[in-house]
Amino acid sequence: MEIRKVLVPAVGHAHSRMMAAFAMDIAKRHNASVTAMYVVEVPAGLPLDAALSEEAEEGERVVEEVRAMGERLEVAVATKIVNARSAADAIIDEAESGGYDLIVLGVSRKRVIAQLLYGDVVSEVMKRAPCMVCVGRVGKKLNRDEDEA
Repeated sequence: MEIRKVLVPAVGHAHSRMMAAFAMDIAKRHNASVTAMYVVEVPAGLPLDAALSEEAEEGERVVEEVRAMGERLEVAVATKIVNARSAADAIIDEAESGGYDLIVLGVSRKRVIAQLLYGDVVSEVMKRAPCMVCVGRVGKKLNRDEDEA
């Protein structure tokens, strides 16, 4: 199996950081590139190019954190912030247009239960992605405050 491009949707929580580190390990082993992506979900009542400064600032912080992690691990990480109506749609669109071989997502214990009951971004990406998807569930070792999202 050849992995050349890895997409890491990042949200800034502990499970997301742990899976970003995992993605970088995979990228190192396969000499692949990594892109950290943050999706600003824009409400339907606003135009897609609406200036959502707080959300954009959070996105900058999150992708910079992943980029810095890559630097420490000696993996180059490109960053991307995207405005979209749906995070799942944005991730799938990026995977298709960017020709990614792997999407790496993290999910907390609480989100696993919510996903099973209601569906969410992770389940949509798993159903519709044009490439392999690796989902890691982060468990009890995390601080409860970090395991909320």
